[in-house]
Amino acid sequence: MTGRLSEKIEKKIEARRKVNKGWFIPMDRLYRQYGVERESFHNRKFSGEPLKVLTKNAIGIFNDAKEILHQHKRSDVEDIVIEKICNETGSTLFAMHEMFSQLIISSPTQADVEIAKEKVSKFIVMYRDLKKDILPPKGHTTEDHAIDQYVQRMDDGGLPVVIEQFVEKNHQIGGRLDNQTLGIAESSITPNAADSKIALALVTPTVTTVKTDNGVRIFRHLKSSGDDGMEGSL
Repeated sequence: MTGRLSEKIEKKIEARRKVNKGWFIPMDRLYRQYGVERESFHNRKFSGEPLKVLTKNAIGIFNDAKEILHQHKRSDVEDIVIEKICNETGSTLFAMHEMFSQLIISSPTQADVEIAKEKVSKFIVMYRDLKKDILPPKGHTTEDHAIDQYVQRMDDGGLPVVIEQFVEKNHQIGGRLDNQTLGIAESSITPNAADSKIALALVTPTVTTVKTDNGVRIFRHLKSSGDDGMEGSL
């Protein structure tokens, strides 16, 4: 079922790319004007280097995008809504660029830490406002753990030294965790949030396998590595 749905979505996206009257092609041209290219091996999503270029130029991109979106908007969409969305999106993405540019400094000083705190706080406030105060797992990780990790890694050369290892470990644990928690209802912590915490060594995972009449259920418990004794269950 998932495979068929994915195929349908891809066909819809491909069809939309071919519609010259839509906004998709003009927006892609605008991205390319700023040096932002979609990468086929990431399903044409913005990731890695293209995402860095996009966030760096976000204010200019979304300011120029207003004209495109005004031309292709539905009749029930007011111009002021497009202006507001483009302004907020551009500013928030640029704040993300400023934040990450600070966080990836090699061998940061205490002065760098204070600057990083300001930039993280600024981005999170803007991000929360854009997301209607709902933070996804990566937003939570940034808000609650970015500065702690920044400080902890000061003597190790900074976050760039451990980022690649974190990403690989995150992906490996995330894949296993997703498979283990597929059948668990009413999870209090989503798998993606849980695997981020595990990869950052903020929690210690334990797995309990329980046999039932209907088969085997797997329960995953996360206990904080700190002294607060907080627990979450999946």
